[in-house]
Amino acid sequence: MPINYLHSLFHRVEDGWDPITNDYASSYTELAWNERSPKLIEDLEIRLGGFAGKRVLDLGGGPGQYSVLFAQKGADVTWHDVSREYESITRERAAAAGVTLRFSLGYLEDTRHFQEQFDLLFCRVCWYYARNDRAFSRLLYSLIKPAGVGYVECNTPAFSQPQGWRKLQYWLNSYLWFKVGHPMPPHGRIARLLLRQRVNHMTLDYSSPLRDIVIFTKALPQSALDHGWTTSKDHASSLSNPFRRHLSHDELGDVVQDRRSPAPPQDQAAARGDTGQPGR
Repeated sequence: MPINYLHSLFHRVEDGWDPITNDYASSYTELAWNERSPKLIEDLEIRLGGFAGKRVLDLGGGPGQYSVLFAQKGADVTWHDVSREYESITRERAAAAGVTLRFSLGYLEDTRHFQEQFDLLFCRVCWYYARNDRAFSRLLYSLIKPAGVGYVECNTPAFSQPQGWRKLQYWLNSYLWFKVGHPMPPHGRIARLLLRQRVNHMTLDYSSPLRDIVIFTKALPQSALDHGWTTSKDHASSLSNPFRRHLSHDELGDVVQDRRSPAPPQDQAAARGDTGQPGR
């Protein structure tokens, strides 16, 4: 039985366990809210054809900095996270912004109660808290509507720079797929896993060695395609960026060979602020 699953059995969110302390939540919240990217919201808005009336799942929503932005754009937003501290902060921030959110508390995988799929699944800098990468990739895909969009951003081992026993932790995850704690996935793993599903378009941003960004559109079911339905053309932004690739379904071959450039200082600062939990 996986070690992380055993840990979750003895650290139950419904019994009041919270991995985030009040002091850490307060300090991280200020950093996260100050480093929000309106440009990212604008890009996703174009891909979706507008946020008004769209259902968005902010999976691992933390202090709610993006949940509130989505809601301000008119989306129906569900915030999901493991921390009551972050839930309290997000509720306060949402009220101050005059928006309403739906709240769901639990581990990343605790999504069985969701009755509908989402137009946008937003998973930013929290993938590595999943208990099993393969299962988590399938879960993310299942939560997205056909022709919906998935956004995944995750730090890589280059960000963590593991030392000592953590080198073994990362080796086990990278080569044996055995997770102890929360090692960050090796570069390219997220894209490869998602490509096992029916994906219509995929955009990869590997401009920083410290993180992978994967944006994809879920394909329509074959039955819909047989009846003449088509998916909307994926928005291709910043094509001048040589480290960003926009792939059609026919081009989804070896997608992890993109060149990578050194991360600018602001990328490193952003990554340091987005671990979401202390001591990881």
